[in-house]
Amino acid sequence: MTKVFLVIGMVASLLSRTDCAEYELSFRVSDVSGDLVYMEDPTGFLTEGSTLTSFSSSSVQLEVVGNSAGLAVAVKVDPLGDITIGSSFRVENSTDKRGQMWHRRRAYATRVVQGPEIDGDLNDAVWSQSRIVDGFSQLDPDHYRPSRERTTARILFDDNNIYFGITCYVGEGARLIGNNMRRDADLNSDDHVAIILDTYNNRQNGFHFICNLKGAQRDQLLSNAGRSFNADWNCIWRSRTKVYEDRWTAEIAIPFDQLRFKPKQKMIWGLNITRRQADNNEWSQFVVDRSANFFARRWTREIGELHGLDSISPGRVRTVKPYLLPGVAKSFGAEISQASRKFESGADIRYGITSNLTLDLSYNTDFAQVEGDQEQVNLTQFRTFVPEKREFFLEGSTLFQFGEEAENQGNRPPTALFYSRQIGVEEGIQTPVILGAKLTGKVGKTGVGVLNVLTDEAFLAVDGDTVKAFRRNYSVTRIKRDLLQKSALGLILVNKQSANSGGNWSGYNRAAGLDFTFGHGRSNLTLSGFGARTWDSAENLSGDAGYVDLRFSGKKLNFRAKYLQMDSEFYPGVGFVNRRGDLKAFRRYDLNTWGKLSHRLGLLFSGPVAQVLTDLDNNLQFFNIKWRGFWRFRQGDWFRSHLVFTEDTVNKPFAPSRKLPETKIPQATHRFVTLEIGPNFSSKRRLASDIYLKLGSYYTGRKTSLIAKSRFSPSGSLLVQANVNSNWIRLPEANFNITTLSARVLYSFTTDFFVKLFTQWNNDREKAGINFLLNYRYRPGSDVFLVYDNGYTTADGFQEKNRTLLLKIAHMLRL
Repeated sequence: MTKVFLVIGMVASLLSRTDCAEYELSFRVSDVSGDLVYMEDPTGFLTEGSTLTSFSSSSVQLEVVGNSAGLAVAVKVDPLGDITIGSSFRVENSTDKRGQMWHRRRAYATRVVQGPEIDGDLNDAVWSQSRIVDGFSQLDPDHYRPSRERTTARILFDDNNIYFGITCYVGEGARLIGNNMRRDADLNSDDHVAIILDTYNNRQNGFHFICNLKGAQRDQLLSNAGRSFNADWNCIWRSRTKVYEDRWTAEIAIPFDQLRFKPKQKMIWGLNITRRQADNNEWSQFVVDRSANFFARRWTREIGELHGLDSISPGRVRTVKPYLLPGVAKSFGAEISQASRKFESGADIRYGITSNLTLDLSYNTDFAQVEGDQEQVNLTQFRTFVPEKREFFLEGSTLFQFGEEAENQGNRPPTALFYSRQIGVEEGIQTPVILGAKLTGKVGKTGVGVLNVLTDEAFLAVDGDTVKAFRRNYSVTRIKRDLLQKSALGLILVNKQSANSGGNWSGYNRAAGLDFTFGHGRSNLTLSGFGARTWDSAENLSGDAGYVDLRFSGKKLNFRAKYLQMDSEFYPGVGFVNRRGDLKAFRRYDLNTWGKLSHRLGLLFSGPVAQVLTDLDNNLQFFNIKWRGFWRFRQGDWFRSHLVFTEDTVNKPFAPSRKLPETKIPQATHRFVTLEIGPNFSSKRRLASDIYLKLGSYYTGRKTSLIAKSRFSPSGSLLVQANVNSNWIRLPEANFNITTLSARVLYSFTTDFFVKLFTQWNNDREKAGINFLLNYRYRPGSDVFLVYDNGYTTADGFQEKNRTLLLKIAHMLRL
């Protein structure tokens, strides 16, 4: 009602003037935080890019950077300008500059001879030399409003590191939440701070560093303007925290040699700083994206600038990381089964050719510490995707991405021309990697990646038989050029060369592709796509694929439309294509839209998601439309309610259960409806769960599914997780159940020392496993791993299949 009276008053004031052209519309300052100025604007008159000048001094100017729910947010053109609450400003230019770039908020780094001691205490005298970064706005839940609690940051640098000192103030009665101590844990539901560094200032990629109040670290590589991220990237950096009665502080040091940038006399990096207040479910930032999407906390398209980094160099990384791996292994039930002792050794070498190009070499690459793949249930005609977890392939992997965008490294990309899980894996079993070489970096505005891997032959036990895997060589070349402000053009070449029993290397599978991304200024629209071709010697065939993706991201509405066409001969041997088993050539159309409605209890996200699959003659093969509804409460809990209609044409009968191969879905066009419903309790709670039911028809019968993920964290040291995916299927031919169970118990003694026990069972594949891992990082980059792994078959009770006990010691040497 107050806003209505304000609007009426402003209109009446305008009409009372005889000469409206001479009228100067004024706006009064309601709050000031750092260099941010807030003004009530119920009419929405102040659009992004509008400029204002103080009535009291023409030298004090503002530029509007956002407007939401009747509140205009402006940044001081001169950060040192003095502005007080209640002062008035007149509009100089109200031109709507949405979709354009304008003044970006700035922070300043201060050079010092020697940085502070990293202990979490910001009382070191050197911090007093820095300029304070103040004024954080809410990204969520109250978009653009000032943060409920003050956050400040200071930035220093010396010849070797950049330092951040962040102070997070807390009000009386506020509850701090920290349920994790382990490195690379999911910290989203803990109180934490995060830093994004876009070292090339191109708004396309970035380094993301996260530290919670217990000092646990998580680091990520950002790509696709922050919409995709690789959480398995690991950087060597230091952080410590301290908790006081009225605040907690984080002190962070990031070595320049862990980053990539082009040295200049005067440098400008992209920067954003985020604070998560878990108790009141708030995300606040130094620079807030205008989309009002809380996923935008890692987006790089509208971040601020970091100035003052003069005369710095990333240096040249020179490290050698040898490892020793003694152990014992035993297999059961196959001809080659026997107990064996093993002793392996190898090394990883990282050498900086230039400050922006790094060569990685890996001899006798070992992945003993990598946890086994999570068991999955697949009741469709589409393929199952298994994410990459091996460190050698994860480092710099964002540069090699080519295909449809996945939200993060663990999500299934529907089409990828390069999928590193195809390397060193035969029949689902790892084969030895003799040598790996990788060159990654940037030359000017061009990203360059070259990968070559040689795998050894091996004898594998597969379903009771012995299978020989021959040597293979894999090579990938990737080039991606940044264009304009938010655009890029890229090229990829992939080759898989295979030896045979005769010793020659005549077998090959090759792929080549061009891709592009186009975005302009602050426009909400992004257009991307690719064209690719493959060649295969076994079939002497080649095939093509093409893809276009249009995306719109707004405050209240998000929209995405995709189109993919693929020939039957398109087969990337080192890639991933989410084909149906009976449909080699197809066209696929995707539409994903959702809108957002605000309420005092929370937010409602709702909208349709549709997918259509046809053959190349446009005969409908698959149709799926889902009306999604997510209600997110202010405390961070969710409730989902989805209604799904599916039409699926089965051209070749398939068996949904491996245990019942004779029970098949018949050839026909099937239509079925599913209701998905259930709550998701925020993981900031000590006991949290994500539970939902799927109820409805399923081809010729019915299906009921229970999917639950629970976690119990009584302290930051202990974490217990349990997952269940159980499906009760009723078909005319048979009734059966397919279930996967997994449990994980993790105890962290410190942020660098933890033990983990992981167990899982799949009743349909009739297998179970136990994995124990002890990991002690005794210095940055150097680890001790103790691994015990036990596999079982469950077809006739629990029968041991294999057993392994390994000790791995890896020590990093800096040269």
